[in-house]
Amino acid sequence: MYQLCFPSGLTSEQWAAWVQAIGSIAAIIAAIWIASRQHRIAVSEAKRERAERAARTARLCTTFGDQVVEGIKDMAEACAGQSRKFVGLALSRLREAVEYSRSVDVNALPPDAIQPFLFLRIFAAHAISNGEPIVASPMLQFRQAEQDFDAIGEDASGMNLILAAAFGDESARREIKEEEKALAEMQPTK
Repeated sequence: MYQLCFPSGLTSEQWAAWVQAIGSIAAIIAAIWIASRQHRIAVSEAKRERAERAARTARLCTTFGDQVVEGIKDMAEACAGQSRKFVGLALSRLREAVEYSRSVDVNALPPDAIQPFLFLRIFAAHAISNGEPIVASPMLQFRQAEQDFDAIGEDASGMNLILAAAFGDESARREIKEEEKALAEMQPTK
């Protein structure tokens, strides 16, 4: 019977030592595999979270840019219609846009998006500061205010386009290239 169980001539203590050694090696391999798998999952999860955060930031920024451009256009249209009531509504829209922009972590923006985002904040603040006197003073000239808001709106639209391009909007990139080409063609040759 002894010969059938242990054909190599090892004693039961020696067999136990071998089984324990093989079990220990298997446990080490399993521990390495589990740790490696957990690390891969953690890295994958971190990448997914970064991608989600980037997409959320892009949505926040582009929504903010659209709100600023539309708010400034509303200001110009309200001035064209000489309606202090609609100027007040446009001011509210711009204030909401500025408040909304505070939820964006500027440090999380791609480098190409920081400058246009901050310029849009400045344009919104400038439009608000120009619009408040219109609501408060019945003597202010609407025509001049309309022209001012048209100019601010043009600048804000350009910055919004740059912001969209910074977040990968291909149509915005094409439009910028077309504008650059048109400007280059307008430059006098030496």
